[in-house]
Amino acid sequence: MYARAMRKMNTKATERSLRILRPIGRGMLLSLLLSLAWAASGFGRDQAPTGGVADQIRMVVPEDVLKDYQRFLQGRNPLEIKRFSGPHSRRDVVEVVLTQQALALGGLHATVQFVAVPTYARLLAELERGDVLLSGNTVWRTDLEQNNTTMLASDPLIPEGRFEAGLYVDSKNILALEARTTSDLRQLRGVSSRDWTPDWAAMTALCHDVLDVNDWEDMLRVLDRGRADVTLAPFPATTDLSLTIGELRLVPIPGIKTTLPGSRHLPVSAVHERGQEALHALNRGIRLLRDQGTLERAYQESGFYNAAVRHWQIVP
Repeated sequence: MYARAMRKMNTKATERSLRILRPIGRGMLLSLLLSLAWAASGFGRDQAPTGGVADQIRMVVPEDVLKDYQRFLQGRNPLEIKRFSGPHSRRDVVEVVLTQQALALGGLHATVQFVAVPTYARLLAELERGDVLLSGNTVWRTDLEQNNTTMLASDPLIPEGRFEAGLYVDSKNILALEARTTSDLRQLRGVSSRDWTPDWAAMTALCHDVLDVNDWEDMLRVLDRGRADVTLAPFPATTDLSLTIGELRLVPIPGIKTTLPGSRHLPVSAVHERGQEALHALNRGIRLLRDQGTLERAYQESGFYNAAVRHWQIVP
């Protein structure tokens, strides 16, 4: 009698559980999985290891990106972020969030220690030496192919043909803002970095004179001091497509844009002992994020995939 009663109670409890779980859609299930992963691991916290921490990984990120990522996060759990717009949002910043979400969804649960570096070249060097496990930002496929013995490429976050950039100038540079033709652009002084291979190729194709600097912050200083007229930058989510950094306000030359060839991938150190584990987790998570539409939405909400420039002319 008691056993039959218990079986009946268990059956009813199971039916109630199924009724509760049945309405959960794929999107809600993804959020639930991410939340459980965060609670279990403390993933995404920028901290040194302490006693009792079972697992930790080192993730390399450019210094300026890490600063904006922390401002964008404002103490939020990166695994629970569903909206990618807002102050300090941009492509690089949302990629740090997406990387952590992909790892957690793929089954790699660990505390993250961020390693900030000043340049793109330094980021690649950290991966080549195995000092870090992976990067929180995508890099060009061509750079990974040149370092294929020391770095592994994840599935693409940005497929071939999807990387569009504006031709950004100081808002006070009226002459540069009036450029419309390839002949006009050839008269402008560009600034870029040879380390950014597709950017450098595009910039030198557009402008006759191009100044080579190390990083994004150097480019801003050059533009602010009037030593160059134009640089390439992904479009932001601002209504006027402007970029404001301190006292400097950059705006795109209206009506024209360029596309950079190649796909972009998250790089994983091939010489790190956990490289293959991280790569498998990333790829599993990236597929889930793509299937859920999260990748597309994140790049749209950060302004990178920008509907406002859909009909702008592509140069050169």
